[in-house]
Amino acid sequence: MRLVLTIPPYGNHADAQWIPLREAGIDVGGASDCDAIVDHPSVGTARVRIERQGEHWVVIDRDGRGVCSVGGVALRAREPRIVRPPHGLRLGDLELALAFDPLDSQDGATRDVVLRAAAFVAEVAPNRPRIRVVEGPRMGETLDLAHARPYRVGRGESCDLFLDAEDASREHFSIECEGDRVVVRDLGSPRGTYLGRSRLAPNRGAVWDPARMVRAADTVFSLEVATQDSAQRLLEPLERVPDEAPPPAEAASEEHVPPPAPETPSDDPAAVEAATASAAPATSPIVESAIGLPQEPMRKASRDPTFVIVVLALVLGIAGVAALVALFLW
Repeated sequence: MRLVLTIPPYGNHADAQWIPLREAGIDVGGASDCDAIVDHPSVGTARVRIERQGEHWVVIDRDGRGVCSVGGVALRAREPRIVRPPHGLRLGDLELALAFDPLDSQDGATRDVVLRAAAFVAEVAPNRPRIRVVEGPRMGETLDLAHARPYRVGRGESCDLFLDAEDASREHFSIECEGDRVVVRDLGSPRGTYLGRSRLAPNRGAVWDPARMVRAADTVFSLEVATQDSAQRLLEPLERVPDEAPPPAEAASEEHVPPPAPETPSDDPAAVEAATASAAPATSPIVESAIGLPQEPMRKASRDPTFVIVVLALVLGIAGVAALVALFLW
């Protein structure tokens, strides 16, 4: 499924821009040689790169100017971070978003688009909450919150998700599902736990908004959960899909096309009979007898008088010759 980067309207740009992503990567920023130029005063000449690394799309701050953040957590210079819809990135004062492109289809059929969209939503917005490491030494690892209990993250061997950092605590923070909410709680770590830009108070829970990311030491985590808002943002590009065209009408079979009527009627009975016979649909004799169509009576062979006379003469001649032979022998 191809992804697109959406740049909201700003300045002289009255409409949003849709930039297709390439696996080899694109540069986004204020520099003149960027693939997607964002000429906004808050961006300046900064640039970030979005590229494919393995099975993940990542965003990288190329120059380390600190003007780009994802999920409220600033990017570190030249450190890749996984970015997935509906997460976007903030570049200066602009909120850029990622979405899938439903027009990336060979036939553009609406049914095919809807099926691919549903599969994509199921992938990025799972039924159960999922924690993903999006930046750090163990980038890409996930933890499903399948049970109603606290899940602990830290350097300890008993933790549910290992935090590979020397300055992390043995039990750094915990995550727990409370009803339909996910609560994150700092466990008194010296370095602290950040939800977006805000540092959490020790041993006090905070509701984890999926739009924000959690940072502990040098590792960043994202929350993936199916919500009405995330599904709406994912399916928003479907509005750009044209309605499916009805299937083309099938051409009429030549067998059902009636033959053209003769241009001028003919007074010749034989011609009329021949025209009628040619216009009548050809039907198999087997079918005729099966459905009981009237059969034409057999015609008697006509007798030519000349033929009869010749035959009688031959018979009489043979009889006369036989009589003469018999008389001679007597």
